[in-house]
Amino acid sequence: MLGRSDKRFCGPYCRSTWHNKKYQIERKTVRRINVILKRNRQILISTLDSGLTNITLQHLLELGFNFGFFTSIDLLKKGYECKYCYDVGYFKITDNTFKIKLKNKNR
Repeated sequence: MLGRSDKRFCGPYCRSTWHNKKYQIERKTVRRINVILKRNRQILISTLDSGLTNITLQHLLELGFNFGFFTSIDLLKKGYECKYCYDVGYFKITDNTFKIKLKNKNR
């Protein structure tokens, strides 16, 4: 037997294979969530790029926006709760309308 007497793996290939299998599910979950977050961000950015800052709930749903995923929440001065997908946020201003904003970089 080569190496330490208490070694856990027969060699580098076995060690690498074990670690890859161990973290495969975690990486898959993170990748799936990241795809959703990126899609949400792209929807918000494309709305801003088209010159709009307000968007309806129905339009967001039609574009495939997923309200269950966001990266952070800020409480704005007027009491609105702004949810962010990375650097682009949205908050509800009426029952069917959301305002989109870029995250304040001066913090």
